[in-house]
Amino acid sequence: MKTHTLLISGQHLTIRSAADPHYLEGLARELEGRLQAVGSQGAGPMTAALLAGLGLVDELKRTQAELAAAQQRLDERLRSLRKLTEAPARGARLSDAHAEEP
Repeated sequence: MKTHTLLISGQHLTIRSAADPHYLEGLARELEGRLQAVGSQGAGPMTAALLAGLGLVDELKRTQAELAAAQQRLDERLRSLRKLTEAPARGARLSDAHAEEP
């Protein structure tokens, strides 16, 4: 892990991370943009940080819910496909069994 210093809202934040420095800088810019957007509405620094954090948590939860719903739809489709592919195979086995009967 390397030490990285990020500048967010005029504050230097030193962190240890194995992540790419460009990725970390992108995160810092994204957070800075969110803080500025909330701060431009008259919020103080602490309120802006809390509102930006709340917005990020909301976005995370919504994305997790969308991912879970997509996973459920995918699982349902896979079950349907398995049923479709197994049905002909079972039918073929039954017809093979009938062919062997005298």
